[in-house]
Amino acid sequence: MAKSNFYRLNYLSTSELDVWVSDRRLPEQAIELASKVKVGNFVLAARYNPEYQLGEVRAVGRVSKTGRTVELDWRHAHFDLHPSPQGQRFWGQDYFNFDAAVAKRYALDSRCVEFFPEAFGEHNGRETSSQRDISSGPTGASPQSGSGHVYVIKSRYGYKIGKSKNLRDRTRLFGVKLPFPIEVVMTGWFENYSEAEIRFHRQFAHKRLEGEWFDLSQTDLEGLGRQLGRAT
Repeated sequence: MAKSNFYRLNYLSTSELDVWVSDRRLPEQAIELASKVKVGNFVLAARYNPEYQLGEVRAVGRVSKTGRTVELDWRHAHFDLHPSPQGQRFWGQDYFNFDAAVAKRYALDSRCVEFFPEAFGEHNGRETSSQRDISSGPTGASPQSGSGHVYVIKSRYGYKIGKSKNLRDRTRLFGVKLPFPIEVVMTGWFENYSEAEIRFHRQFAHKRLEGEWFDLSQTDLEGLGRQLGRAT
C-alpha cells in the first residue's frame, strides 16, 4: 500500500516526551526513522495501550530540517487512535509509516490542521492571513499571548471543542480539509484559551468520541453555551 507523510514514533514516558518537545528534535535512538523522514512530514509520538487497544498520541511534530540532525516543531497533543486488529501488530514497533489509506481513515491531515494550520494554508510567497491578521478580541484589540477563541463545531459525527486565535481562518481550513460539512455553533473568548480548552475537554471526557470530538447532548450544549457566554 502507498505510504503517507505521517509516522508514528513510540515514547516510553512523559518525561522523555517533554525532552523531545523542548529540544525540538528526534531522539538519538530514532536513527533509522531520521533517515526516512522529509521536511514537512509529521511524526506522531504515540504509545500503545493494550488494555484499551488504543494508540495514545501525546505530541505531534512537523519536520523542519533533515540531515545529520532532524529538527521538528513539536506540539503537545491529546487524542487516541483506534488500530484495527490487523494494524495492532505494527504498534509493537519503535516506529512505522502510516499507510495512506490508514492515514485517511484516521483523518490525520485534519487532525494536524489543529496543531499546524500554517502547514495547510496557501503559500504563494506572501504571508498567510493567519500570519498577518491574528484575530482580535471582543474589543477589537490584538490578543495578548495565550488569548483566543474556544469554539464548538457541529457535524454529523458529533461536536468538536477546539481553540484558535483566528477563528475565520481555522474554519476555512476545516471547510477545505474535512470531508463532511460543519457548522460553528458557539464560541467564547478567553485570556488563556489553552487552559479553557483543556478544562472543557476534561469536563466532557466521559462523552469523548475520539480526539476533540464529543457526543454532547442538548443539556451539555446549553451548559457549555453558558460557560462560553461568561468567558472573559
